[in-house]
Amino acid sequence: MANVEIRVEDDRTGMDPVTLKRAITDHLRFTQSKSERSAHRFDWYVAIAHMVRDRLVERWIKTEEAYARTDAKRVYYLSAEFLPGVSSPTTSSTSASTSPCGRCSRT
Repeated sequence: MANVEIRVEDDRTGMDPVTLKRAITDHLRFTQSKSERSAHRFDWYVAIAHMVRDRLVERWIKTEEAYARTDAKRVYYLSAEFLPGVSSPTTSSTSASTSPCGRCSRT
């Protein structure tokens, strides 16, 4: 008999394909109250987004705990293009016309 490794991963944080699929279908059913048959594309999208969020939150919390444990220092940087009144009208109108939101606002 071959040596088979059985791994049990939490549905909220596991990264193997079987666990990811189960997490998506669980979110579809329990977060959105949809069956696989009645779900539309957007329902699947939201279920996938929740699955991704679960994994991000877990890693985010672990990172924050590691920072607190090691008393890590942080450096914050604010780029000038985000400060109001700094950018020229030409720059802001150009970026507004080329960004996805800018293009949507013109229609």
